[in-house]
Amino acid sequence: AVVLATLLGASGVGSALSDRVTARLGEQPGTRRVVGALALVLALYALVLTPVFHALLGLALPLRIAIAAALVAMPGLLMGMLLPTGVRVASRLGPSIVAWGWGLNGGASVIGSVLAVLLAMNVGFTVSLALGVAVYALSALALPRIAPPPDAPDADAAV
Repeated sequence: AVVLATLLGASGVGSALSDRVTARLGEQPGTRRVVGALALVLALYALVLTPVFHALLGLALPLRIAIAAALVAMPGLLMGMLLPTGVRVASRLGPSIVAWGWGLNGGASVIGSVLAVLLAMNVGFTVSLALGVAVYALSALALPRIAPPPDAPDADAAV
């Protein structure tokens, strides 16, 4: 419950901050920086969380809850910044694409959650985490190929 509530809250804050990040850095550079920061945080987590968890097992429950919330908040914030960017890109492709995107996001969230748990149980948490980072990185690389930035000249206007 703590992890889910923190993840939802932090991703909501990330969504709210998304416009500021893209306004300041630009859509594609901002998205790349957010994905890079997310990859860095998750790579760091993959390296240090197991020993940290073992060291913290003896702490009182309220303190463990606070630490878990703090650890989940950072990636949640960064992941929350990415959804609004996807909606903006989809809306430039066409309004009907946004509805499809929401549907795909919902389906991918369910399938991805189950797949992440299955992978973690069978090949380990670190491999599951690395695959998640790879998916985010591939999506950031695909962004410029999917839709031009909002300030790009309209190809149809030149014809």
